[in-house]
Amino acid sequence: MSGVATYQGRRSADGLALAFDAVDLGEPGSVVELRVAVQVGADVVFPGECAVEFVVGGRSVPSAPVRTAAPPGRSPSLEVSPSDGWESVLVPGGRHGEPGVTVRSPAGATDEPSTVTVTLPPDLDLAWGREDSPGHAHLLAIHHEDSCFVFFRRGTPLAGGRALVFTGVETASSRPDHRIHLSVEVRRSATARPGRTSLLFTVDGIPCGSTPVVVTGDGP
Repeated sequence: MSGVATYQGRRSADGLALAFDAVDLGEPGSVVELRVAVQVGADVVFPGECAVEFVVGGRSVPSAPVRTAAPPGRSPSLEVSPSDGWESVLVPGGRHGEPGVTVRSPAGATDEPSTVTVTLPPDLDLAWGREDSPGHAHLLAIHHEDSCFVFFRRGTPLAGGRALVFTGVETASSRPDHRIHLSVEVRRSATARPGRTSLLFTVDGIPCGSTPVVVTGDGP
């Protein structure tokens, strides 16, 4: 057996596995190299290392290492920190909160738009959105330059709705010491519990906790 053969895979129901039928492994004693194409997903962690699990004839073996790296010039240039100055207090029957982070990029940055993933905390049972649009949260981005400008972007749900991913977010600028404030709308759910927590923002693979979220009193 020689040359290269390609096979079309069948995706599993959750999309996390591919099955390939009737793969020719050659005569006994022959050596066949198996490869599969993968790419970076929206919620990948930078940097990181993992492996793809191959199961051949019932035997499982990990692939060669798969390493993820941020685009050149991106991860060293960004600084992500909780925004200063406030906390989101969610009271029974009260207004939604907007916890957030601040992203700083250096002067002259010309990077591609960022991917931002925001994840709800596992505690307190918070929910996305405003009182008048539950479940539909937007990313608010405020650019701090000579004059501020604001834009909104709607997210795509991940992880069963516990996370939202926002693509095409402009985080860089030619202005020196450019800063952008990112926040997202959250509210009390019917089963919210009192306590103090924060959301996890991940900006191009850089994780950071948001400004505090405080839930007071009993659920609405």
